[in-house]
Amino acid sequence: RAPGKAKEAAFCPPKGAFQKLNECAKLLLNHAFATYCTADAAPDAPLAPIPVHMGTAEYLQPVLGGSTKLLLTRQQASGIEKSLTLPEALEAPVEAGQVIGELRLTDRNGETLLTVPVLAPEAIPRLGFFRTLCYVLRVLAGG
Repeated sequence: RAPGKAKEAAFCPPKGAFQKLNECAKLLLNHAFATYCTADAAPDAPLAPIPVHMGTAEYLQPVLGGSTKLLLTRQQASGIEKSLTLPEALEAPVEAGQVIGELRLTDRNGETLLTVPVLAPEAIPRLGFFRTLCYVLRVLAGG
């Protein structure tokens, strides 16, 4: 034997091994695509701005704080419900990244599949004394 030939022979796959491997991979992929699907928990409409009382900004635009994609069995995907919990208004101060609500994805049995926090994207400090006075006068004046 020539030197090095024994090593090469030890790593040669048997005849037809790649074809068998491809068939197995094809079966696994067909099963996965037939059994599973992805769901998107993102709200159907953009999140509405939330009023902020006694803050330096009047409104805050909430953002989702995580991925809204989920891998489910096709059976689970048929009865999914989304629920969004947000406050009607916030009281300043509001911290950047503060959790102000949640988006929940549940199946038909009420089991929670995914919970995504709804966050404040920016800080909104509380009004100072003089700004509070202006705010109160503006509210009393009807505007």
